[in-house]
Amino acid sequence: AYFSVLSCNLSYITLTVISTDACWAISRPLQYRSNVTKRQIGMALVVLYVVMGVLCLPPSVYNPTVHFPPIFSCVINLSPSKLNQTFVISQHVLRLALLIVIMICYAIIVRIIRKTRTNRRLHMAKQKKRELTTVRAAVTMLVVVVVFALS
Repeated sequence: AYFSVLSCNLSYITLTVISTDACWAISRPLQYRSNVTKRQIGMALVVLYVVMGVLCLPPSVYNPTVHFPPIFSCVINLSPSKLNQTFVISQHVLRLALLIVIMICYAIIVRIIRKTRTNRRLHMAKQKKRELTTVRAAVTMLVVVVVFALS
């Protein structure tokens, strides 16, 4: 049971780290490149994995007896001690908080991408307007030259 809880929590933590990293890299690219190094990322992952390993220990240490149901069932039957109930509730609250952080990060990323697309469209519209103005000026000059040449 320890390794299943640990791997599940590590998955949530890893997804949260990936999404916050992407959010920071997209929202502040210059600061990200100057502040984040590979060594810092490695140290952060090691610290997170060790902390999660320690946080997942209490049910295994205080209640090592876990009764597994038949092989085709997806439920692990832990004896209902107060520690296990508290642990399960705290794990669900932690996972919910991490999912909220992930959703906020990707909402920020989507907002930045939409804003960039809108700015790019406005820039392209202005550029087309300039090109159209240039073409109109060239046609006007051509007409003036032709009229002057015919006079």
